Amino acid sequence: MSTPHAGRFYDNVRMTKLCFCALVDALSSRGLLPQGQTARVSNIEEVAIFMQTVGMHRRQRDSMERFQYSLEIIHRRFHRVLSALCALAPDMITRPNWTNTHPKITSNPNFYPYFKDCIGAIDGILEPAWAPQVYQNRYRSRKDRIAQNVLAICDFNMNFTYVYAGWEGSAADARVLDHAISQDSTFLSPQSVSIILLMSDSRIINVSSRRIGVLGTT
Repeated sequence: MSTPHAGRFYDNVRMTKLCFCALVDALSSRGLLPQGQTARVSNIEEVAIFMQTVGMHRRQRDSMERFQYSLEIIHRRFHRVLSALCALAPDMITRPNWTNTHPKITSNPNFYPYFKDCIGAIDGILEPAWAPQVYQNRYRSRKDRIAQNVLAICDFNMNFTYVYAGWEGSAADARVLDHAISQDSTFLSPQSVSIILLMSDSRIINVSSRRIGVLGTT
């Protein structure tokens, strides 16, 4: 892991070495992956196990053979990293600023009259997923791929302010949004705003699509 070939490293964990090391450091420095003195599996290894599983659609048995640990250890380390990433989310997903209008809007006379109260952009994306055979029809998207429908909100600095994942690929965007508003207590909807504007073709609104596109290439 110390001097891997950049291409092979990315092919195995779906991240660059720099990004991977930053993730390991973020998790370990915050105490989210505490290591005992007798720990057999390093933080680097357990994050690599997790990333190979979710990024390459690998089974845990594949990781057992690759890393030469028992299936029980692979299972426990996978879920340890999963819990750590969930705990890291509040630091990575920025809460929106409800009071200040973004300079991109205030400085543009074409945008300001219509978007002066706009705090961000919302969009949905179909992310490839694995599902058991019995559930595959539910996760099959309109493009005939097995996927999750992920709802994301970004501010105009391209920082995520909300992510809602896990819905079946067959679910309509409007249904996912309605469920997030009505059922998810963490949905960051300002109390004074009753309408969320969806304009996927607007230059000012499609920042969420661009941000997701950037994320997909890192």
